[in-house]
Amino acid sequence: MRTENYGIVIDIGGTTLNIAMYEIDTDFLITKAACYNVQQQVRKGKENLYNQIDKVIKTCKEKIKKPQRVNKIIIGCPGNFSRENYTLEKGSAKQLSHTKNEFDHINIWEYFHKLCQEETLYLYNDAKLQCIGGIICNNLREKSIGYIGIGTGLGGALCEISSSGKISFVGDGHISDLNIGNIGEKESRAEDHLSGRYIQNITTHSPKEINSSNQLLKKHRSLFEEMGITLADIIIRLQKKNIKKVKNKRAWSDETSEKISQCNTYLIGGSVANKGTIGKIIQQTAKTHLYKHSPMPIKLIALEQPDKVALTGGLYLCYEQC
Repeated sequence: MRTENYGIVIDIGGTTLNIAMYEIDTDFLITKAACYNVQQQVRKGKENLYNQIDKVIKTCKEKIKKPQRVNKIIIGCPGNFSRENYTLEKGSAKQLSHTKNEFDHINIWEYFHKLCQEETLYLYNDAKLQCIGGIICNNLREKSIGYIGIGTGLGGALCEISSSGKISFVGDGHISDLNIGNIGEKESRAEDHLSGRYIQNITTHSPKEINSSNQLLKKHRSLFEEMGITLADIIIRLQKKNIKKVKNKRAWSDETSEKISQCNTYLIGGSVANKGTIGKIIQQTAKTHLYKHSPMPIKLIALEQPDKVALTGGLYLCYEQC
């Protein structure tokens, strides 16, 4: 019997928007094919993005006929927010902005919920979709698994897997606002040293441009090696519970810090970390540094199909709310 319920998954990245609609029946299957799937360029700015998502949802609904209906919408969105307080932290959604700071301090759940009618909206940081999708696509069974996404910005998430296989989130997972400055030094946000924006600011070239030029790759190789060391150092800080946030109100609990310290498997996502020579340099440098300096063996797993991974994570969340 054909299902009457559908779920829409929308993954908003720094540059691309990935959309899929799935039939929602009794069991989650990773092999479930989307009945509608499309990728678009993200339209920057509050009004532009709102109108784009509105059109996407309406297009999905036009693909089905009554009594079939969309009853769940899963959105993965960049930005520093929690599910207790959906207000975006200042400067944390720069990749969505057309003008400076236009997404600062807005309630991102209310922003998207206006687009819903009878559907139930579930809103997550986009890194959480990547983390869950990466676990499923790689058939991982470790007790705890972290995610670090180096794209336009810097995303993070941590999941744990129960003995029954259920996946749940640990803390908010945000690492963009980790203070990676040394004691006595000025505060230094992790995202300001490990992201596509960092590369653009230092080189005046986009990662895509540099990956296409042997001359630029040679000129800036030391920068990408530095980023690989930064990636490894962040993981080592998490292991040693040497964790400080730029703002204390975003600090993790002792319980969250303890669970993160026990994680020895990290999914590495994001376009910068997984595309071209830049990604290879970052990942290889990080692995070498971890091998030499990490207090315990660390496994890094590259997510080479981030679009598929994020949509798979969203599909899982159509069935299991984390």
